[in-house]
Amino acid sequence: MKNNMKYNTKNSNESAFPTDVFNNDSGTILKGGLTKREYIATKVLQGMVSADVYKNDGDGRSGAVKESILLTDELLKQLAE
Repeated sequence: MKNNMKYNTKNSNESAFPTDVFNNDSGTILKGGLTKREYIATKVLQGMVSADVYKNDGDGRSGAVKESILLTDELLKQLAE
């Protein structure tokens, strides 16, 4: 999904719950988990669905998903200021 909203991505793409795993064979440190953006978007969507805020207006489920991403991006933008 392409989002035209401009915001500071400084930490939105970092892991929400970083876990470093060191691979002894290659010396590589791997990080896993959801990004902060993904984590926040799922929480926003969960809240919208549980509070019945989103009404199906013909856009189907994708409308709720798009709105949760827009709200997440706005939150990250304001937190970065």
